[in-house]
Amino acid sequence: MSRWSLITAFLAGLIMINSCDKTQDIDLNGRWQLAPDSIGQITINSIDQIKNWRMTEIPGSWHRLHVDLLDYQGVVWYRKSFKLKSLPPKHRFLLNFGAVDYLAKVYVNRELVGEHEGGYTPFSFDVTEQLQKGENEILVRVVDPVADEFGTDGISYWHIPHGKQNWYVQTSGIWQAVTMVIKPEIYVTRVQVNSQISGTFQAKVFIENAGAGATPVELILTIRDPNGEVVFSDKYEVNSSTSEAEFTGQINNPRLWTIGQPNLYTLEIRLGEDVLFDRFGFREIVVRDGKFYLNGKPFYMIAALDQDLVAAAGDGNGGSQTIYRLREGIERFLITDINNPAGSARAQSEIPIMWDVVTTIVSAFNHIPGGSNVLYMDGHVQFQRYPGEPPVSKNMAVALGAFAKAGEDAN
Repeated sequence: MSRWSLITAFLAGLIMINSCDKTQDIDLNGRWQLAPDSIGQITINSIDQIKNWRMTEIPGSWHRLHVDLLDYQGVVWYRKSFKLKSLPPKHRFLLNFGAVDYLAKVYVNRELVGEHEGGYTPFSFDVTEQLQKGENEILVRVVDPVADEFGTDGISYWHIPHGKQNWYVQTSGIWQAVTMVIKPEIYVTRVQVNSQISGTFQAKVFIENAGAGATPVELILTIRDPNGEVVFSDKYEVNSSTSEAEFTGQINNPRLWTIGQPNLYTLEIRLGEDVLFDRFGFREIVVRDGKFYLNGKPFYMIAALDQDLVAAAGDGNGGSQTIYRLREGIERFLITDINNPAGSARAQSEIPIMWDVVTTIVSAFNHIPGGSNVLYMDGHVQFQRYPGEPPVSKNMAVALGAFAKAGEDAN
């Protein structure tokens, strides 16, 4: 190959890379700026009054990343600047947030693009019209309300969905990933599948901006079984008035989703340049005569809390800051014992190695008045009622209660 041929091939490669880059998703995680607004008076029009922006990392809760904000609840502003070399025509830019706790107002180049309430669900805004070539700015006003009767912006922490994490630390802020997804002008937003264990299914595909197309576009839906074999395929013509497309079908002898064999089918949707993948299963869960039934068979649900801990200095194994977890045993429990009542009932070992706190001090007892989860040497976990056999015994509760009382008196 001549020198000019090599140069031509190299330049062609650069052009191809540049073309691909125009349709790639943009990762907006990493370094952002953050500023608390403790009195809640900063607005988008007065945002430039903030002089104390600090660096932070996204995704990440402000409680975890900033020591002085460990117990802070209220308003926090986030800021991110980024550059766009070009804005490819006939494409849409979707700004996606994995989760923001709790209330988020999102601005792009100082223009409000949308609001979202709920700290644990993803959301997305089409920001195509707000973007510009070159420098761009994202501002997010986040509210995680304080826990009193007045709250923040009229919302009290006690009036919103939350778990028991407030006993430890919150997850306030942009605590899940942020991305900019570049889509064709006509694209699929989501798919909703309803399936029955008989193998019948209904799939509803939701389409955005179908009116932008001058000519009809073909939508192809393909389903593959857990082995990757095609078991269903169908087409639908999308025209300018289409906002959703419905498919119905039958999968012969479906491989059911069940405990130990969570079979999932892969669904592929193609609409012009746009491709969306999703997964679903065939299963049926019903409650009848006070029992759970999974795919027509009785299902006994046994569960345990597997909770991560961060040890204070000197409290971990060997006086370190690390608590080594019995990973192999926990995984064995999840696989063989959690939904196997016969296996759980047989004590495969009599040596307990870890259990929930049992004490006469009410505030420290994990499961009042029930008992304690006990992890045995062979990895199986069993719930024992209180009072019972050691280590969930009255004598153990009295002994640990004495230690706890001594600690309280010392403080």
